[in-house]
Amino acid sequence: MVTHLLNKNASLLDENIIIRRRNAMLQMENARFLGVVAAKEREIATLKDELRVRDRKIAALKRDCVGRFV
Repeated sequence: MVTHLLNKNASLLDENIIIRRRNAMLQMENARFLGVVAAKEREIATLKDELRVRDRKIAALKRDCVGRFV
């Protein structure tokens, strides 16, 4: 009976180690993924800023052209 409990305890300790390693791997993967997402969000924000600048330039050109060709 005691031997069985000791073996079960050792088995559970082994499983615990495996689960801890898997958890650490998933946390690292999650951190990498969040880093990629953050980088993409910064890239999107930059592109949106560029679009706003271009939209303002286009609007200014349209204002300048009003009446010239009519």
